[in-house]
Amino acid sequence: MTSNRLFFKWMKEDLKKRVSSLAIVSLLSFFGFLVTWLLLTSMSVREWKSENWTAMDIVQLKGEFYSSFLKYVRSPLIIFSLAMLGVLVGVSGFAYLFSKKKTDFYHSLPIKRGFLYGAIVLDSMIIVGLPYLVFSSLASLIVGAATGERGALILTIASWAGNMTAFLLLYATVVLAVMLTGNWLVSLLAVATFWIYGPMVYILRESYEKIFFRTILYNVHQDILPEWLSPLVFVLMKRIGQTKWINLGIGVLLLVVSGFLYRLRRSEVAGSAMSFTKTMAAIKLCIVIPSALLGALGFYVISDNTLIWAVFGLICGVVISHAVIEIIYHADFRKLFAHKMHMVMALITSLLIFFSYKQDFLGHDRYIPKEGEFLGVNFVQSDILQNSIDSYRMWWDYKEDATIKEPSSLYTDKSVIEKLAKKAVDSLKLPQSEINDRIEFYYYLKNGKRVGRSYPVNKDDKELQEIIAKIKKSDELKKMKYPVLNMKTVDNVKALYCSLGDNDGLSYMILKPQNLQKLLETYQKELSNAIQAEQIDGGEDVIHLSFLSEIPERVSKEQPDAMSYPVYSSFKETLAVLKEMGIEPITQAPIEKITIEYDDGKQLDIVDKDQQKAIIEASKFVGLHAIYSDNRYHYYAGETKESKNLTIYVTTRELNDRQQGWTYCFDKVVPYNSNEDEHQLSGYRSIYEREFLDGKVPEFVQNLVNN
Repeated sequence: MTSNRLFFKWMKEDLKKRVSSLAIVSLLSFFGFLVTWLLLTSMSVREWKSENWTAMDIVQLKGEFYSSFLKYVRSPLIIFSLAMLGVLVGVSGFAYLFSKKKTDFYHSLPIKRGFLYGAIVLDSMIIVGLPYLVFSSLASLIVGAATGERGALILTIASWAGNMTAFLLLYATVVLAVMLTGNWLVSLLAVATFWIYGPMVYILRESYEKIFFRTILYNVHQDILPEWLSPLVFVLMKRIGQTKWINLGIGVLLLVVSGFLYRLRRSEVAGSAMSFTKTMAAIKLCIVIPSALLGALGFYVISDNTLIWAVFGLICGVVISHAVIEIIYHADFRKLFAHKMHMVMALITSLLIFFSYKQDFLGHDRYIPKEGEFLGVNFVQSDILQNSIDSYRMWWDYKEDATIKEPSSLYTDKSVIEKLAKKAVDSLKLPQSEINDRIEFYYYLKNGKRVGRSYPVNKDDKELQEIIAKIKKSDELKKMKYPVLNMKTVDNVKALYCSLGDNDGLSYMILKPQNLQKLLETYQKELSNAIQAEQIDGGEDVIHLSFLSEIPERVSKEQPDAMSYPVYSSFKETLAVLKEMGIEPITQAPIEKITIEYDDGKQLDIVDKDQQKAIIEASKFVGLHAIYSDNRYHYYAGETKESKNLTIYVTTRELNDRQQGWTYCFDKVVPYNSNEDEHQLSGYRSIYEREFLDGKVPEFVQNLVNN
């Protein structure tokens, strides 16, 4: 009888032996999908039949229910459950390797090791994948029948296929852990190590830098991302649809490597801690050194930065972790201090790493690249570099702008950069009492890397002020703060997003907008003039623009992840172009009356046009505040001389259709999905908030409310 003929027969026999695993997976899938969604569907159907819901309400409720089902089948909870099942079938499938007798028996069967290994792997995929597919598909049919959505089954199967690639990657790491170890306890520890070791070391590295380096700039490690350091974190943080081929490729590769190790694995190692003794020392050091550094850091922080306690924590970390690993390796407490040389090596290495951070041996804080090594710098937001016109709405960290497919310009005057860097490094010697600001920037190196630094400085230092003044006058800084000034054309702009307020504001998404080139040139001219003058003539930012190079998947009330630029009330030409496009600030809506509310509910109506105008001129736009189902817009008016709190409600005339909802897509290419919004749209108006300028509460208002 050949191995080829035995392969499928062995798969069948293996499934019989692992029926308990199949039962567990089936039970979890039955309750997790079929029972859960059958129960939720029956409860929802009863609710939909209530007399309290209109036909439109029921359509929206069904859409929300269907959306919640799709989110469930794509949720991280499913991925995490598959990870746990991967541990179950991975360890149980090769459990015979933990017993010498069973290993000898399995390897005496007339089937090649490769076929034996492949049969177990395929059975594991079937044990998890088949019940998952069956019960999730049945649940999708129930939900689809209740909501009338015909694509539920197809989308569920697509989600199943993507999630199974994630399962393959996680299962492959479990199998690799089993091949490297000799008993089930160490196998489980190895799985945990594979899944959390990378992110833990990454976090430890960041913690050391934040505590010991004074110039650390957060989020600078773009060379190593934590999600790439662990298969579990990777599949939980990344979208399966974007990574399914990566999951599949790495999973297959790990299974091939594990299969190779399986063929090399000797039967005699069954029951021991590690299958390959040559890996024991390296694995031990990789665990002991981070444990020691963690102990040192913990005691250093707890003891209020006391060095002697840090050393004590480091020594404890080395001794304890080394002893535990030796006990696990040898399954004998008498081997507590076996391989003392390894412990000494770990101790010395840990001390060197600790003091390299503590004393900054590598010169992190003193780093200044040579003139020929970098292209320029990009400044990060700082009060030092702010101009008076910079709105609280503007943020800038000068990565490549996500909304414009052109790199942001760099500040390239290297003589000024060198003076600034040397002055910033010298500031590290200042006492803490003289530090009153920070200056942050990125060096862009010629090798393509980006190095960030954040320096504590004394902004009142005369030499530093001279350097900063020269930087602020440069056109390069203006273009960095406002990348829109770099745009020469709008050919790559697919959509224009306009927000007419702050938080829950009216907003427009215009696809293929007309007059966009005219808008860009007009806005650039007025913004550049305002920057040059460093003032907005008392104007208020009434609209915010975002130029999008990609059309979002859907239009929502949320502002896209894109840089927004303020349009101030003094930008008359820009506002005129926007008006031609059908967009006007909500603050320009005609007013019928103003109601002043004070003293816990007392009201006073202001109908005189001149008085209304005086109130508006004495206040400024702050942002959107709330929602009312009528035409009242809320102004916060401040306090009178007698400290009476005033609230002003401005009643406007009826708005046009485009101003009556949350977000509108003018040409309907991207539909607005109201099912994913937490608010009802019908009949509601956004409410914007104003506040009186300091000392500008009109005298007639104070007289009226104090009578």
